[in-house]
Amino acid sequence: MPLNIKYLITRFLHKDILILSGGTIIAQSIVFLSSPILSRLYTPESFGILSVFTAVSVLFACLSTGKYELAIFAPKDDQVALQLVHAALKIVFAFSFIVLLVILFFHAPFQALLRWDSKTGSLLYLIPLVVLQVGIFSFFQLWIQRLRFYKTVSIVGVFQSITTIVTSITFGLVSASRFGLVYGYVVGQAIAVLILSLLMRNSGLFKRYSFSMLQLKESLIKHKRYPLFVLPSEFLLLLSQQFLPLIYTILFPASIVGYISFSLKILRVPSLVIANAFWGVYRNELIAVSNEKEKMRQKFLSTLRKLFFIGLIPFSTLALLSPWLFGLIFGSQWIPAGAYGRILSLVLFSEFIAFPLNSTFLVLQREKSYFAFQLLNVFIGILIIVIAANLWHSGLIALTYYSIFLCALNCFQIFWGYRLLK
Repeated sequence: MPLNIKYLITRFLHKDILILSGGTIIAQSIVFLSSPILSRLYTPESFGILSVFTAVSVLFACLSTGKYELAIFAPKDDQVALQLVHAALKIVFAFSFIVLLVILFFHAPFQALLRWDSKTGSLLYLIPLVVLQVGIFSFFQLWIQRLRFYKTVSIVGVFQSITTIVTSITFGLVSASRFGLVYGYVVGQAIAVLILSLLMRNSGLFKRYSFSMLQLKESLIKHKRYPLFVLPSEFLLLLSQQFLPLIYTILFPASIVGYISFSLKILRVPSLVIANAFWGVYRNELIAVSNEKEKMRQKFLSTLRKLFFIGLIPFSTLALLSPWLFGLIFGSQWIPAGAYGRILSLVLFSEFIAFPLNSTFLVLQREKSYFAFQLLNVFIGILIIVIAANLWHSGLIALTYYSIFLCALNCFQIFWGYRLLK
């Protein structure tokens, strides 16, 4: 009997996962294939600036939404969900304006904290724009997922990657500016919001509704557990993913920040391609059987097995060959990034598995447990890096100790999530 590869893939992966990951695979392939060009147009310092700018922007953007976008899936009626979206978007606009005021009044302290010169410090004025873009995009994207228009999400991801890369390469070729990567990121976000808006014009989101201010207020109050309980956990999770460039830019030279951020960008491709798709579909499936613990356990274990076997070979390969691969593909100046990538590969493998399964805590409304894990991750992680940096003055050693701790924490988090389903 001939081996039917298409049949095996379809049986192993959910159809919706294939749709979501298909577009993401194309988008991330574009990013990966363009990296050898970008690594020769820009220095490690430029990548470091991009990572710090992105980290600050997305952290503010996380706060701007109040995580109300996750509540889009809660109401059974689309009209009720739309009311929540309209209410929460008003918060995004207001928060973005507040960020602008904060940067205007505290520009100098921010610039000093990040150890940026005056030219680099001018990038801070772009942060409110990115906060607005990311906030709007979060609601638009999850509204589309609620309607299960997964192909639309994939199409937008592809266009966003193309725009970001084309803009970055253009600035790298025609200008000597160190900030072309940042400009590419900002333009890519803007195009993503624009395209998603055009594709969503028939989704019902832009129809005129007579929502009163009282209705909008009641909608926000009804779902207040998201900003009160989910937001702190999600913010800490995001901080745990973004604090490396922030803490390293304070403790180490800009080139080291660039090496770490570049290796994270490359090595997180499997997570961006597969884990994000699993997160969305696993969450929806778990909600569908939320009254049946046995089926929830089966979904959990099935997803765990799939993630483990999908990630085993690529992450093992990276752990063995990262320095050689980075030097071969991206140029000899990036061999140190491969050394950092070798250390990061194990912890990223555990993160690749743990991230989609974190939906278990949210579906079971165990936000406090989830919050505790992220609290440990951030504060103990920062403490480990600061202590190691002061003892050994080595970014590589500090990263090694942090990676060991985070890998153990991710494994325990997976175990605890399963225990909650018993």
